[in-house]
Amino acid sequence: MFDGESDSNEWTGGDDRRLASVLVADICGFSSLAERDEDTALAVVRRVGSLLNEIAGRFEGRNFHEAGDGFFFEFASANRSMKAAREMLVAIAKDEALKRLASVKIRIGMHLGDVQVEPDGNLMGHGVNVAARLQQNADPGSILASKSLVDALFEKPGQMWSRRRLSLKNMKTPIVAFNIRDDRTIGVLLRDLWSSRRWSILSGAAASAAILFVAMQTIFAAPDESAGPIDREAVRASLAPLIEADRPIDDMVSALMRTDDFEDATLALQQEYEQNKEALSRAQSLDLLHQIAAISVNRDVSVAEQIYAEILKLDPYDAEALYQMAKIYRKRDFESLAQSSLLKALEGADISDRQRLRVQIALIELNQDVSTLDDDVQNLSELAGEASQRGYDDVAQMARYNSIREQFMRGAGAVQSEQEASAFFESLIEQTQTLVEEQTNAGYLYEVSESLLTLSTMQNRIGAFQSSLQTLERALEIETTLRRPARRMAIHANLAYLKVAWSETSPEGDAELLVQAEQHVAAVRDLADREGLTSREYYNWYILALIESQRENNALSCSHFEKAVQAWPEKYAAGMDVEEMANDLNCVL
Repeated sequence: MFDGESDSNEWTGGDDRRLASVLVADICGFSSLAERDEDTALAVVRRVGSLLNEIAGRFEGRNFHEAGDGFFFEFASANRSMKAAREMLVAIAKDEALKRLASVKIRIGMHLGDVQVEPDGNLMGHGVNVAARLQQNADPGSILASKSLVDALFEKPGQMWSRRRLSLKNMKTPIVAFNIRDDRTIGVLLRDLWSSRRWSILSGAAASAAILFVAMQTIFAAPDESAGPIDREAVRASLAPLIEADRPIDDMVSALMRTDDFEDATLALQQEYEQNKEALSRAQSLDLLHQIAAISVNRDVSVAEQIYAEILKLDPYDAEALYQMAKIYRKRDFESLAQSSLLKALEGADISDRQRLRVQIALIELNQDVSTLDDDVQNLSELAGEASQRGYDDVAQMARYNSIREQFMRGAGAVQSEQEASAFFESLIEQTQTLVEEQTNAGYLYEVSESLLTLSTMQNRIGAFQSSLQTLERALEIETTLRRPARRMAIHANLAYLKVAWSETSPEGDAELLVQAEQHVAAVRDLADREGLTSREYYNWYILALIESQRENNALSCSHFEKAVQAWPEKYAAGMDVEEMANDLNCVL
């Protein structure tokens, strides 16, 4: 069935033809397993077949052929076939019965094409051949789908994609396909990158230089519409600095960001830079360094800071580097340094209108003077209008968000009566909810998370506990999708504090809320350990002290509070009334 040298959709075996989405699945390493233990191998085939057939049936798929450890399915819809394929990978990986038999992975090939229907229901023809050949070229635990099938998808899988250009056995014309999996390594990415483009065969040092050049062209060239779908949500989370600075990205960068090996990706790019920086032009060096910094900035700020400093050595007025350094300074409460960086960015001759608008918004955000609030809100409104006029919708939304945030942060203290406060907060909450929906509809999940945190704080201020809790949980769901562990840690910490605070409002306390708060603290610590991030340990101990105080475990509460005080950063301790906090917990320092 698979050896015919056909490159067309013509078939001579009958008139019953149709367009079908064909899925071919195969058990990896089956031959060697059968050679070692035939009984186990047969049991594996039966179990895998049972799982795949059940999943295919749920998506209206039909098993039209089986060949040993190979399974062939037909679907009327490309979307159903892709959903089924993804569920198949998950089911095989998690099935406990299979785990007891052997360590099993499958590979899947998929194609949307013309097929011939035989009298017995079997399918044959070019469409089946392509799917089978793609299956043979797929990596274990992955899907290799043809461009024709990918183009027909209404919903793109929220997984990592990279493009491959393959010459399939007994087929004259190369085919473009997309590799879909979660555990891509750097080596596989470079393999896919290399196979997706036409390059002459090089060797030795020339080959190494060519690979670097190819990688840089892929990362920095304008996106190719034929390069396949890019998961914009995940890219925006990890590469927001590049997107916001109008630096182009392609599918290799998207793929890199969809792995969990951020540190390996950063290290690989740093090594490429160090080994080749003498041969790179200034512009190439800046582009490559911006890639490294963008990968690092949401995971390891110290690395990002070093890279941005390197960029500023090459170009002291690089607007994006100065903007990002200002954000880093703000996190460390170095407000004057942040302001100096932003003002210097405005002096650069090459600053774009988009970057200028973002810098001006950030400068207003630095201002904490209540007396200038009205002027700042007006300026933000004008910046939002200019951004919209220029087509920078995300920047316009950034200005609107900052307007809401500044009114909340600087204006709340001026509210006199309870009635005024209620109207004030309800107005801001309504504005924020509208903004969140607009950001969500536009796909700006990176910005949605920030807006949700502010919205939650507002809701908490008016006593809307359930709404505030639901808002934080929505933010946590988004951050989990975007794979930003540092942000997830912050949301878990907010959830812990909120649940403790609202437990106190109950006459008898709420034991379940306290248990959940402990779980959030544990999640913060787990993420910090697993991701190699710095946890605000003083805050963890303080929350645990509040929890035990609610439980009337005074000794344990005071022990936790003592550890919090010992871990408290000096810059925060100066502004805290530690004695008052101790008295609230019935502790003696």
